Amino acid sequence: MFVRARTSSRAAAIPAGRLAGAARRLRDAASRERGDTLIEVVVGAALLLVIAAGVVTGLTAFGRESASQRQHSQADALAQQAEGSLRGESLSQLATLVAAGSTGQSTTTTFGGTSYTITNTATYVAGAASSSSCSASSSGSADYIKTASTVTWGAANSAVLAMSTAHPVVEEGVISASSGSSLVVQVLDENGSPVKGISINATGTDPNTASTNDTLSTDADGCAVFYGLTVGTYTVSAAGPTGANPQYIDPTGNPNPSDAETLLAGQTTNVSFEMAQAGSLTANFEAVAANGAQTPVSSYGGNGSTAWVLQNSGMTPNTVPETSSPASGLFPFATNYVIYAGSCSSNALATTAVAVPAGSSATAALLLPDLSFVAFTNPQTATTTSTLNVAKFTDTGCGSAYPSEAINQTNTTNATATTAPTEALPSGVYNVCAQWLVASTGTTTSKTTTSSKTTTSSLTTSLSTTSSFNPPGGWTTHTITTTKTSLTTSTSTTTSTVTNTVTDTSTSAASATNVTNQTSTSATSTLSQAAAVSGTCT
Repeated sequence: MFVRARTSSRAAAIPAGRLAGAARRLRDAASRERGDTLIEVVVGAALLLVIAAGVVTGLTAFGRESASQRQHSQADALAQQAEGSLRGESLSQLATLVAAGSTGQSTTTTFGGTSYTITNTATYVAGAASSSSCSASSSGSADYIKTASTVTWGAANSAVLAMSTAHPVVEEGVISASSGSSLVVQVLDENGSPVKGISINATGTDPNTASTNDTLSTDADGCAVFYGLTVGTYTVSAAGPTGANPQYIDPTGNPNPSDAETLLAGQTTNVSFEMAQAGSLTANFEAVAANGAQTPVSSYGGNGSTAWVLQNSGMTPNTVPETSSPASGLFPFATNYVIYAGSCSSNALATTAVAVPAGSSATAALLLPDLSFVAFTNPQTATTTSTLNVAKFTDTGCGSAYPSEAINQTNTTNATATTAPTEALPSGVYNVCAQWLVASTGTTTSKTTTSSKTTTSSLTTSLSTTSSFNPPGGWTTHTITTTKTSLTTSTSTTTSTVTNTVTDTSTSAASATNVTNQTSTSATSTLSQAAAVSGTCT
């Protein structure tokens, strides 16, 4: 009203253009007022929806929380019930539960449409710190059995199950044997890591002659705990899993190490074994020339030796001679084995270090440096020959003699030297001997001889004949006598030449001492027939 009055009283004085502009501004203001009102209405409706949703969510969460509290209460009751049942079990039943480890024993039950899973576990603990009786780092005592009953619930893959798994209901308890002793056995490998699955047997007799024979397997900490044993003397033994190939052994190579222990009342006795799967080692021989070149050989020396030595500070004894390859049943010590060709410690000038892995095989080369020598002979006449037929290498440290191979070389006329083949031998100090066969031949011719001879012969013959008959004239007698003399002289000359061949064969030998053959250096020994003496290489 007030506005309209003012407008009409001044209308005559205001120009028409100004009146039209004012009218437009009034219309625009009215339009803006209508838009603001519409926005206010929309915002109010949205606020109302948010408030309504919050109320509904709150009511739903309240209902869900109430259900979760009921399930939690039921889970706690089940956990307490499970702990009560464990306290009523025998020590042998609890030992079975301990052996199950962290997996434990689980059962499932349903209440009010909800499925609950109860998992029971047990461990031996030391009373002082309530810690595990046996860990991967050390042994301990088994004073009590600590039990735990864990309950989770809800449908699989649901938010409720995820929450109950992250925050389960857990009830714990401690059980103590009324009397008796404990035996804690731990098995570690060569690196000090626990070995799982080793069978531990405890056999003994208490003062009342009650026998005990119990077997447990080591857990993930390599431990087996015998709880509530009667006092007395026990034999504790260890054995790898049945059928393990290679088998488990201790550092002495024993697959069944054992120990005798006396258990005292109310005390824990600790026993430790070191066991691992056995390894093996294959040794190959390599002949090493003066230039360092290596050539595989199956043996060494003219007698085809294959002996080698195996060493490790953890072995008992720490040095073992080997005559075959591969060597099996070796404990996989964390320290390397040292091996070398030969049969005694004096051959250890060239060694090879090799690690033997647990349950597997390693291969290493054994070095055999070449040992050679030059044998000189004196200048010989055309009728004398020398044959170098033996070369012998004697290891002064071990006493082993190795005749050389294929030595049979003949010196030709006026020959001055011959070279014997090299011989691949273990490192060491050798006496080298060369042996010759010396043959000398000679021819002799007899002188010409002449001979003369005269022969005389004489012959006399006498014949007397008497015959009779009775003719008319009477008896008749006849006598005949013959004499003959002859002389014969003959001369003959005979010339003969006789050739006699005389052969003189002798054996001589020359030797050199303290020839050192080591690593990749090819030793050379020089021997001369001039220094040889009668005899042979012994």
